[in-house]
This record gives sequence, structure tokens and C-alpha cells, in this order.
Amino acid sequence: MKTSGVYSIYHIIYIIIALILMAVGLILTKKLATSQKAKNLIIKISGVILLITILINRFTVTYYDVIINKRVGYSFLNLIPNTFCGLASIVLSITIIFGKKDHLVLHFIGYLGFVGGLITIFYPDFLDSQAFFDIRSLTGLLHHTLMVWIVLVCLMTKYFIPSFKKWYIFPLGFSLMMTLGVLELDCFKFATAMQIQHPLLESLPILTSWYVIGILETLGVLVFTILYEHLVNKVSFKQLFKIKDKAKD
Repeated sequence: MKTSGVYSIYHIIYIIIALILMAVGLILTKKLATSQKAKNLIIKISGVILLITILINRFTVTYYDVIINKRVGYSFLNLIPNTFCGLASIVLSITIIFGKKDHLVLHFIGYLGFVGGLITIFYPDFLDSQAFFDIRSLTGLLHHTLMVWIVLVCLMTKYFIPSFKKWYIFPLGFSLMMTLGVLELDCFKFATAMQIQHPLLESLPILTSWYVIGILETLGVLVFTILYEHLVNKVSFKQLFKIKDKAKD
């Protein structure tokens, strides 16, 4: 079995350990954290750990790009996140640490962080160019995993409550994120930002372009919030869409 790259022995072991720890963490939180104060403390501590992890990741990645590899178009301004997941980790951690329960920002960054984090756990493409035990790789895997954990524990404890009425926050937040990407390219002269110039995966240029990702995730959020309201909150489709019953008219 290979010892480097995606699905190397180290990557597979990481996936197994990460999934087990998340499952155990959720079970223990549900059983032992009986008060809202205890639940909030777990979430806040997770947010602090996420913030520390993403800051270390941003610094080490930028240091390697600027000082070690001397990549063209890179400077210490690249400490500002220029990827979906990098920005998601920063915003999610800050929102969790300083924000209140069911903060509006969670209705954008929660979905983005969960999907991006989950995909990267199973397909961290940076492992094809970095050693597994490289600090950039380890912190990269950790901050993506922590995003998934935080969203799951927030959903389980009702710290974040999906709402059909708030689905529009996702496309609005995504638009603001892409605006930041344009500023990074035009004003800060970044070599790349928010997949505007390059798709997420070169092998799937259209499917992983920023606009298709935005459309698919928006539709995903819309469908998820409808199903959540119907299955969890027991809201009928008639109530959800405010469809009048003609038989009663």
C-alpha cells in the first residue's frame, strides 16, 4: 500500500480515527452534556481549537509559498484566506466563538464548511504534493475535520437550526465570498482566489467551477432545509409553501 498521496495508508488511518472520534464525541456530548451551558462550552472550545488550527495552517502555507518556494504572485497578503474552506474555517470559528446561538452567518458558513470539510477529509488533493506529516497537511486535514465536527455538534444540540425561511442566506453569503475573491485578484494581485480562475479539480473543470459549485450548493441547501422542516420540525409541505386547501375555500 502506498505511503504518500490521497488514500495512502496514513490518510486511510486518519479517516478511520477522525470518524471514530467524531462519533464518540457526539455520543458523549449527547449523554454527558445535559445542560445548555455545557453544550455551549463544548461548541465554544471547538471553535477556539478550529481558529488556532486554521491560523497555523494559513501561516505555514503562506510561509512555504512566499519564503521557501518563492511562488510568483504570492506574498504575506495570502494570509487572507483565498479558498472556500480557508475562509469557511476562519468565519465559522469566529462566529462560534463570538456569535450567539443560531447566528445568521451559520446559515451560510455552516453548510459551506460542512460540505467542504467532508469532501476534503475523503479527498485532500494537497496530499499529492505534500507529505502527510507536513505541518501544512496535518493542519489542513484537522481544520477541515473540525468544521465537520462543529456543524454536526451544533445541529445535534440545536445551536444551529436549519430553516427554510433562511435558505437565501447561503446564496447571499456565497456572493459576498466571491466578491472577496474578485478583490483578492484585482486589488491584492493574488495568483488565484476562490476558484475564479481555476476549477477545484482540473479533471472536472466545469463541474467544480465556482459557479457550478455555487448553484449546486444553493440547491442542496434549499432541498435540505425543506426536508429538515418536514421531517424534523414536522411542518407539512402545504404549511411550508403556504398552499391553500381549495377544499376548504
